[in-house]
Amino acid sequence: MATAKKSRPRITSASSLSKCKPDPNGQYYAGDAKAPGLYLKVHPSGKKSWMFRYKAGGKQRWLKLGEYVNEGAGMSLSEAREQVAEHRKLAREVVDIKAHRDAEQRKKLDALKQEKAQRAASAFTVRAMVREYFNTGAGAELKSARNIGQTLDNHILPTIGDMPAADVRKSDIKRAIQGLKDAGQVHSHNRAKAYIRAVYAWALDDEDEDQKRRVKRFPGDFQNPAIGIKSLKEHAKERALGDVEIRRFVEKLPEIDTSRDVRDALMLILLTGMRPGEVCGASYTGFDGEARTLTTMARTKNGSYFTVQLNDWAFEIIQSRRGDSGLIFPGRRTDNSLSPRGVARRLRDRILPEIKTLPFTPHDLRRTYATGLARLGAPRTVISLSLNHTVPGITSSYVRHGYESELREWSQRWGDHVAALVGKGKCGCRVCVGDESKQVA
Repeated sequence: MATAKKSRPRITSASSLSKCKPDPNGQYYAGDAKAPGLYLKVHPSGKKSWMFRYKAGGKQRWLKLGEYVNEGAGMSLSEAREQVAEHRKLAREVVDIKAHRDAEQRKKLDALKQEKAQRAASAFTVRAMVREYFNTGAGAELKSARNIGQTLDNHILPTIGDMPAADVRKSDIKRAIQGLKDAGQVHSHNRAKAYIRAVYAWALDDEDEDQKRRVKRFPGDFQNPAIGIKSLKEHAKERALGDVEIRRFVEKLPEIDTSRDVRDALMLILLTGMRPGEVCGASYTGFDGEARTLTTMARTKNGSYFTVQLNDWAFEIIQSRRGDSGLIFPGRRTDNSLSPRGVARRLRDRILPEIKTLPFTPHDLRRTYATGLARLGAPRTVISLSLNHTVPGITSSYVRHGYESELREWSQRWGDHVAALVGKGKCGCRVCVGDESKQVA
């Protein structure tokens, strides 16, 4: 016997919508008795949508009008009927109602995008303010403009650079420099705060016509958001390790659970007096195995070439690290070098607790090198040149070349002294070689 086709409810009024129950066997359409082409699509899940059926190009098409939830929510029956009436009028003017509606929506979306882009282009963002400060403002005349710019680029602009300058609050600047505070980088934290405060102070100054025009970009009651942020307490940069501390550091270092990269980097800073950034950014391009020198301008403070005379211990560390990378300390990504900040964190979090000595930083190892040379009797000029400091009267590379033998001699004396402290004879170049399989975490 043939099964009778299940009848579907017919919509006659708002009250009749309650008869449109979901069918677990599949979705169905309940037609409206008063508005031809209007249907309520009922899903097995209970979801209901108003649909308009029409023809375009000889084909039947469906256009979704809106959702019906229940009485008082979503699109009502009367609203759906009004839309169907409007669409029927529109059908006499256009070929396809849905295509026409989609095109209109795209136009509106494109207009909104263009308006947003124009607002962004004309907005006086923090990034634009900083750029103007260095290009035409007070920052253009500063000798330290490069260092200030790098600090802002690294620590301020990544967080608030795209914000309108007038929308920035004190909490936003605190958020931008919180990472420096957490990492214990007190000096960098205070400098970053001071630099962005200076930029805002310049932008809010109205001494000349250009500045008056710039000040108009801020509300009349706007205050410098960097004012009132407390500076962290800085300690005098006088920390240098004594011989007992050096011995404890060098002896314990191979036993501590950290990577060989970090151990070798810290030892090179101690043995050569190079800045942490110079060590981490050095490459084998500047390494001369025959002359036993390392030339680098990566991350140097004064941006000039710097040739380091390597003692036996430092030479052995660099020589033993040769691999596929052109960098002496490659980072996780092949195009990046080891991060100086990462080295500082490993020293603070993993090494110092094991050594059980007064806290020190990677830069303090550089200061230890300089102090150690002075204790050994090295001339002040030799110490300054070995630290890549500018020495009055010794500016050209030709004049510096005349000090190579002295620099080499005192570098070797320092290396021998450190080796003797740990009972490794004159060199002890194997003391810091650890598990090569470990990488920076």
